[in-house]
Amino acid sequence: MVGKLLVSAGLASCSAAAWFPALAHHLAIRRGSSRRSGSLAEESDVTVSRLQEIWFARLCRELFAWPSRSGLGSALADRVAWSPPDGATDDGCVFALLATPWSHFLTAWAARQPAVHVLIDGNWARRTRPAGVRSDGACLRGIVRKLRNGHSVAVVADAFCPHRAFPATFLGRPVRGSLLAAQLAAVAGVPLRPLAFIWERGRLHPHFGPPVHVARDRNSQISATASVLRFLENEVRRVPAAWNKALKRPERW
Repeated sequence: MVGKLLVSAGLASCSAAAWFPALAHHLAIRRGSSRRSGSLAEESDVTVSRLQEIWFARLCRELFAWPSRSGLGSALADRVAWSPPDGATDDGCVFALLATPWSHFLTAWAARQPAVHVLIDGNWARRTRPAGVRSDGACLRGIVRKLRNGHSVAVVADAFCPHRAFPATFLGRPVRGSLLAAQLAAVAGVPLRPLAFIWERGRLHPHFGPPVHVARDRNSQISATASVLRFLENEVRRVPAAWNKALKRPERW
């Protein structure tokens, strides 16, 4: 009960505090003096309310960066309103996940699900280490076995990097799209499904894209990944606050 009260108080504080950077950011955009020029947050139709949503998610990301050390993991996990996608079966699935500012909520939730795993690396892995697994070779072999046994694995799909990648575009910008999620789905023989989490009515709700069946050839994996990126791109344009990189310039994606 105490944990839930603390989380509720933290969320309310972040929501109120987010109006200050949102207003300052909006003024900077109007004056042409913003240091975040070119970011998704500064599209032509930006409003103060939309900026407040983005800054609210950003402040919550920083405030709740310590669930494992504070004992609030269970209270954070309760904020994830998970429901399986339509047509879901007991078979395994690879979820191609949009990078989210709510990563600590998701990893706290996943840590309490025996058949759900979050595959992470880089900075996100260091910040969420207690609830995540690393993407090294031994880990990937274990993940494939779990997928074949009916487990689900979430892989960050917009982790743009030169490894397992191909040239693609995201939000009109050239990127190197990662094939990791598609390759895992192909090797394990399970569907690939895009997934974004949206903060609505005080909880995180999953928004699923259509399942994609991936063959082992590279062209099939590229086509599947491109389809995933298109879905996630549409979700980001619809709800910019759902994306962890909404305040970043494209060169830092």
